[in-house]
Amino acid sequence: MICPKIESQESLFSFLHENVISLPQNDISKIYSFWKNGFDELNFERPKDVKIIADKNLISSCQNIPENPWLLGIDFPIWFNTPEEKPKIIILGIDPLRNESTFKHLEAHSEKNVIIGTPYALNSARMRNGRQKDYWTLINKLSKENFVYLTDVYKTFFYTNSQSKRQRSYDYYKEKNSLAEHKKLLEKEIKLIEPDLIVTFGGISYAKLMDIKPPKLTINVELNVAKFENIPVLPMVHLSGWEKSKRNFLKNNDVDDENIGTGYYHIINNFLKTL
Repeated sequence: MICPKIESQESLFSFLHENVISLPQNDISKIYSFWKNGFDELNFERPKDVKIIADKNLISSCQNIPENPWLLGIDFPIWFNTPEEKPKIIILGIDPLRNESTFKHLEAHSEKNVIIGTPYALNSARMRNGRQKDYWTLINKLSKENFVYLTDVYKTFFYTNSQSKRQRSYDYYKEKNSLAEHKKLLEKEIKLIEPDLIVTFGGISYAKLMDIKPPKLTINVELNVAKFENIPVLPMVHLSGWEKSKRNFLKNNDVDDENIGTGYYHIINNFLKTL
């Protein structure tokens, strides 16, 4: 089940309102209801009062976006299953990547608007059954036995709107020395969820969480296990990474499975048994 009601839900909506985008909490709740109600339908019609396209000026100042961003995106975290008597897992990605075709399809302005979505677009049945199939295979299997919460290090994505030097958002943040502020927001979010395990996808999410250079990710995960404030951290090759890297990762973790998503599930599930 996507986004069932959880104890920390109101605190989470307040966190998003205060630190990500200043939509009224009732509007945030409507977005989550829209995703939940249309989860299993390919062409679920969005009600007019559900605002997944918003004015960029509503984005919180603590997100540190530039004056003239291009292709702005925000990912709200989503979760599956309920946390009662189940291990709680945070899967941590990087940022809500957007492209021009999405803006055109939704008739959004590429410089004035921001499009609100979910990590890996898993709210969309079309995406789950298509391009994001490996992600969904993993999350679907994992959430049958665990509470799974997906979020990003950076809630906002953009390109700087300069033809001479167009940067992706996390490169811009690095140059502007605003990474520490994003880390503080991430720490707040983690405290709201109180996970038993954090899984990081890719080197960037690991580095920003741990404040250290990421290890070689293709080796056996047990050699890379770390702790963030006493929470085990499991660094994994990003599911959007090169096929060869993902296959090497599975092989080095003694997983022989043609399906990448299923293989990732076995790695995480085997680690959970050691906790």
